[in-house]
Amino acid sequence: MRSTFLLLLAFVISTSAIFAQSLKLSGEVIDLVSKAPLEYVSVSLGNSSTGTTSNKEGKFVLIVDAPHRDDSIRFSHIGFETKTIALSKSIHSQGHAVFTLSPVSTVLEEVTVLPRSAAEILHAAIETTDALIAQNSILDVYYREFAYLDEELFKYADAAIFYKINAANKKPKVETFVAESRLIKDSVSSDEKWKSDVESLVDTDKSVKEFYTMDYLLKFVGKNQDMYFDFSLQDLGQVTKIEVNPKSIIRKYLPSAIVYIDQLTNQIQRVDYGYDSHLQYMPSINLFVLKYAVKKDWSTNIYNTGDRVFLRFSKVMQDIDFKLGKKSGVLRSNVEVLVTDGSVEADKLKDMSRFKNSSITKNGNSYTSRFWEDRMAIIPTAEELETIKLAL
Repeated sequence: MRSTFLLLLAFVISTSAIFAQSLKLSGEVIDLVSKAPLEYVSVSLGNSSTGTTSNKEGKFVLIVDAPHRDDSIRFSHIGFETKTIALSKSIHSQGHAVFTLSPVSTVLEEVTVLPRSAAEILHAAIETTDALIAQNSILDVYYREFAYLDEELFKYADAAIFYKINAANKKPKVETFVAESRLIKDSVSSDEKWKSDVESLVDTDKSVKEFYTMDYLLKFVGKNQDMYFDFSLQDLGQVTKIEVNPKSIIRKYLPSAIVYIDQLTNQIQRVDYGYDSHLQYMPSINLFVLKYAVKKDWSTNIYNTGDRVFLRFSKVMQDIDFKLGKKSGVLRSNVEVLVTDGSVEADKLKDMSRFKNSSITKNGNSYTSRFWEDRMAIIPTAEELETIKLAL
């Protein structure tokens, strides 16, 4: 496992390398006032569909192909002024650049409004946003997952994948193609082999199936929504924040949502969902019956807005109480999906086979030595690197 960890470390320190055909720019985004790092900053290359998102430390990697070296970089984040910077030679030469975003100056006042008023605002934003989402699309994606058993990391997987999406019907049809993948897992003793039977219950295509379109969010503003949900609205200056929470007597059974809407374009920029459910059952796995109850199921979904809207980043966090044969515990899965290109040509898939398993860990290790250098990815934070090093 040590050699794999060293490869992970090499990824972190190699992100400023410049190649003949492309430039890899590593950067950090911070708050101009507080100097704190900014997570979930959407970083886009000019007007193209190419882009990335910053991690918890505000760090990101952006690959710029030769034809786009004279383009600009666009930074957008909830509560901050959008910033566009030319890809000048000075930025190229810095390797690791620090970018600052200015907070929007506004007085925040929370106002509770009638349910239908907030619902109408949200419904209009859903319609505006959904109309700009392509019905057919191929997304270039970096995917990663941390899997924990009783708070201890026992599996880490990441992959370069493509999602082929047909969203013409109400629920998107998604085909997954895996270009490269990597799996690091704990070396378990013979009496702990049962861990191999515990797979993530977060399907590889969950984010795009549920959150690619606005269909899931539309459930919050359906018929008789005021019977089930309470709404509150907050003006953040350039952004409207709407919180939707189930009535207290049914909170255990329905999801909640926090939605951020751009006031100028009426497009949805980000949605946070939260969900607790009651007991559920899974089919048998390796002759065992896996019984589980979802303790927590949260997701953060960031959309690339503009003339064309698509899911830029999705993070799903799920905690599950499970019983597998005579074993039981808490399984936690943290899954992140970063869409680095929202308009991939179909030729990219011509020599690839469709991935038919539900979990990316099933693909094992199949990657080249340039797995990190040739594509954009989520940079592991110092804490994540330390966790992987100690656990695996």
